[in-house]
Amino acid sequence: MAFTGNIRMTKKETKRTSEHRKKEERIPDEMNPEFLFNTTNTDLLAQIAKGIIKTKKLARKELRKRGLNRDGFWIGFEKDGFDRDR
Repeated sequence: MAFTGNIRMTKKETKRTSEHRKKEERIPDEMNPEFLFNTTNTDLLAQIAKGIIKTKKLARKELRKRGLNRDGFWIGFEKDGFDRDR
């Protein structure tokens, strides 16, 4: 057992606690997929859950509007054939 302050923890508890801390420290909120839908309207979220709204399609469209390919690399607006004015 590891000793932390006045509290004794088992090795399993110590490992779980340190892994949890590492996980929290590694991912900033804006990059954490667990928070992706936190501000999404409930009706939209329900449609996503039912498969009515195709999130992959919307994500690809947003990447094209930014001039990026599916890997997030800049390809420009001309190369993808996407009309930005639409």
